[in-house]
Amino acid sequence: MRYAIVDNATLTAVQRLLGDIPIYNKHAIDGDILAFETLIQSILFFDEVYYVNDYKAEYKDQRSCYFGYLGQLDIDDKSYEALLKETTKFSDDVIPQIQGGVFTDSNFNPFFELLKMHNIFTWDMSSSVYYLTQKMLTNSRTDIDIEKYSKLNQMIFSEINDNFAKRSNKKFIILDSKGTPITQEYTVQDKEGSSQEAYIGKQTELLMANLSWLAYRTIFYTLVAKETGGTLILHPIRNAFQINFLSRLFPQSNEQYRILISALNASVEESVRSIFAITQPLITKYPLPMFSIILTNKAGSPKEAINAAFHMKNEGDFIEARRCLSEIEQLFAKDRAQKATMEANKLKQHVEKLMERINAKYYVKTSQGLSLSPVITAYNLGATFLPGVLPTFPNYSAKIKSLDRVKDLIPQKGFNAVYKSLINDLTQISRLGEYHEMLTSQVVYHENASFYTSKSEDAQYMHAKSSWKIPM
Repeated sequence: MRYAIVDNATLTAVQRLLGDIPIYNKHAIDGDILAFETLIQSILFFDEVYYVNDYKAEYKDQRSCYFGYLGQLDIDDKSYEALLKETTKFSDDVIPQIQGGVFTDSNFNPFFELLKMHNIFTWDMSSSVYYLTQKMLTNSRTDIDIEKYSKLNQMIFSEINDNFAKRSNKKFIILDSKGTPITQEYTVQDKEGSSQEAYIGKQTELLMANLSWLAYRTIFYTLVAKETGGTLILHPIRNAFQINFLSRLFPQSNEQYRILISALNASVEESVRSIFAITQPLITKYPLPMFSIILTNKAGSPKEAINAAFHMKNEGDFIEARRCLSEIEQLFAKDRAQKATMEANKLKQHVEKLMERINAKYYVKTSQGLSLSPVITAYNLGATFLPGVLPTFPNYSAKIKSLDRVKDLIPQKGFNAVYKSLINDLTQISRLGEYHEMLTSQVVYHENASFYTSKSEDAQYMHAKSSWKIPM
């Protein structure tokens, strides 16, 4: 039996796409489609899909009702507090830092690099006052898709949700190019050399708060996956942070993350064909059709597509695929890495043939070509972690017997996680044409909804002063 743990960011995105939560920034839509596809794939390729319902008490029942087709991973209060304590222990050191207009900390600088997002912060004038403002660094000589990075940016700004019972800290550090902290008394020199008031803009403060929350929840779910043995499925925007966070925490295992990053950045058609080393996790990549399109087209609406997914998962190829994938997981749970890797390699070849058959049967062709949404899975991730660094909680007690059994099988092993090729998938989604309209047919828009595109700064002018802009 395969068990997946889907994070709440994915579920919230699904609610937006299905019209339960109004959308304000239309750049959120493509990310929500990707989250919906992620949930559909989870239903198809896992026997059970669970989520942690740690909303505030007044919102818990509403979420339980809305996602009644998923299992709830209810954690007792004592164990939940232990999880939060350990999460805080790791996240307290994850502090966004900007110096001289760019991210310089070891957590978010690589995070944005993996997303290929080049941030620049400048002092921009508004109502005769300068405010520190986030922009996307562009180059007039290259083809930089500002629309795509507006979508990525909006995923980050969608992180904070006031319905959660526990919030992360809002610490951040902002320094000028000389290393001087930006305080309430900070001033800047304008183009004429006059001293002017300068403040951290609300948009920049909100960005930093969202990054802190993204880090906090990613770490929280990583610990949950480690403790329960379930396969972790994060919202795609969180993948980049988790990979970098784990690679920093365990630098002796950097090679396994390099391979994972290569799989994320490779073309959608490319599979990971071999197991690279017995000391690293098994990483697989299967190009799959966008089942959300197939099922929505068949069922008539995105909401009905979910019911259709539960019917499709009972077809022979999906049953066989889940059986083989489950067997791979059990190999790493029971056997030593070398034996597990050898046996998993044999099973992996069989799974590849199954996935190719599924792809051939259900492929989606658009005016731009085939639409694929690869699923990348890392098995036994973190098996080389130092003992005790990802701790086992002595009082941990999940109230789901089936997950308890999985937890008992692999108390000392690594965990499994599913990743998405975020940049490639966004490109695919932007080319869906009529299918895009079909997938967004139930979206409800805020009365002031629009495409709020990220501000941009041409690289050749990043150090130039003007009457309305001052570089950091």
